Amino acid sequence: MCEDVSAAYGPDGRVRRERFKGFSKAQTQGFYKANEMMAAEKKEANVQGKEDAAWLAHSQQLASLIEASEAEKKFEAKEVSAQHRAALEAQAAEQKQREAASRANRFGAVGSGYFDGFGTSVR
Repeated sequence: MCEDVSAAYGPDGRVRRERFKGFSKAQTQGFYKANEMMAAEKKEANVQGKEDAAWLAHSQQLASLIEASEAEKKFEAKEVSAQHRAALEAQAAEQKQREAASRANRFGAVGSGYFDGFGTSVR
């Protein structure tokens, strides 16, 4: 470009639109470098994002394994509790049977053999 593009800027450094003829070569090169840097940062962020996604997948897999383990422990605890409850119920039933038997025999039983000897004296 043969034209002077410095006249496009006012004293405050702002672009005067009516005199703007284009960017200088240095500005254009600066735009190219900025675009290259943004592309490199975007590529690096994409790689970092893939690593983050891999880490996220790994942590989710670990969380699901922990959750499954905790669910299994809860199930086992419920099973042990049910077995314990069944044992306690069986013991309670046995105790009731013993108490019923004790109540039935608390005065002693008089069998029919006890009275067989009455009225048959040898005199």
